[in-house]
Amino acid sequence: MLKKSSPQVKKTPGIRILKFLWDELSGSSSNQTFTDMWGQIIETMLNEENNNSKLSDQQQLWKGVRILSLSAFRSMLNIMKRMDFREWCEFTPYEVGLLKYGASVPTENFGSEFYMGRLMKKLPEPLSATWKVCIWGNVFAVNVLDALRATTSVDHFCDNWRKSTISHIDIEEMDKNRVIAHQNAILITPPSEYGSYLEGFLTKRPLEGTQKNFLNGFRLHKDYCQNAEFCTWKDTEFDVERPNKLTPQAKDLCLVDAGYYINASFTPLIRPERKVDLILSFDYTMDPPLKALEQTSEYCAQQGIPFPKVSLSEEEKKPTKECYRFIDEGNPEAPIVIHFPLVNDTFRMYKAPGEKRSPEEMSEGQVDLTSSDSPYETKQFTYKDSDFDKLMEITQYNLENNMKTVVDAIQASTERRKRRKQN
Repeated sequence: MLKKSSPQVKKTPGIRILKFLWDELSGSSSNQTFTDMWGQIIETMLNEENNNSKLSDQQQLWKGVRILSLSAFRSMLNIMKRMDFREWCEFTPYEVGLLKYGASVPTENFGSEFYMGRLMKKLPEPLSATWKVCIWGNVFAVNVLDALRATTSVDHFCDNWRKSTISHIDIEEMDKNRVIAHQNAILITPPSEYGSYLEGFLTKRPLEGTQKNFLNGFRLHKDYCQNAEFCTWKDTEFDVERPNKLTPQAKDLCLVDAGYYINASFTPLIRPERKVDLILSFDYTMDPPLKALEQTSEYCAQQGIPFPKVSLSEEEKKPTKECYRFIDEGNPEAPIVIHFPLVNDTFRMYKAPGEKRSPEEMSEGQVDLTSSDSPYETKQFTYKDSDFDKLMEITQYNLENNMKTVVDAIQASTERRKRRKQN
């Protein structure tokens, strides 16, 4: 049996992480899920202090101090674990909604228990920074033991943890569950349900966030497939063939990173009712420069959502440009899209727009952005100061070097809006 004690704990990352875990397991009565707790662990690893802000705290947009946060997740059916099942769930500081069903709840009530639209049990709103970084940051989906090994030596960690947190070990209870595997090694079977939970927490890799389904108890109307909003976002075989398998029938919402489907943030902007005029897209992933944009264009075409066509031949894609402009001249409802991939093109020769590098400065323009040895490769979590500064230089240069394209797009979108109002 393990008993909790409360000595002073050294603030090494590993100790802080496991102390947080211990505190949560030994007394929490809130609706904390594994993903909530893992998100807070990641927050602890990345920052000195936990960020306890909530998404609903961002409602104060006065004086332009904060931008309006719009984000989207993919809702999948927890009982099916099908990655091809797509239902968009949108988050704003004001509401959380499932686009296909036209249903939303106030953000501060997300995670609470609902039945047929009535709030049955108010539960704390999930922490914004920690919960979302865990879902979106699937690159962080290592388990706790992986994280502990990375932050401190195993021997040092275990010694500190034993001295600072465990005050008593019931040797008799352990002996009952001990299996001798070798003269110098033992295996201890977890003696209880608590032990199994602890083992799962230490070894599970979180990719999804489970919260209470605010559509719980609702049934679809017999003519649901004729609803225009439903039809805009229906894109799974269950929408017509098996409506009893859709989200309203699920007890919980299972949300995953939308990047598993399209690794870009267009979804909140392409809702037809938002009537977005211009999208500035900055794609700094290691994917092909136009992949996410092409996927978005194809998806919108299938769903009947206004969006410019993005279809370039392989020859047209090479070499990669610093800036792309896409416009649907025949459909003023479609936004103009200006797309900036992460590319090192004219920056090699110019240190600023119109200012060439001297022969001595040419080496400063040689930056590897694409190879597996690149300092910016996806799995590189930290950058040297010099690499970070160089990345900022390239992105700033590419934007400034194509500012005329951006200004022209703003003017064109303004004129298109005027014409729409006149018509």
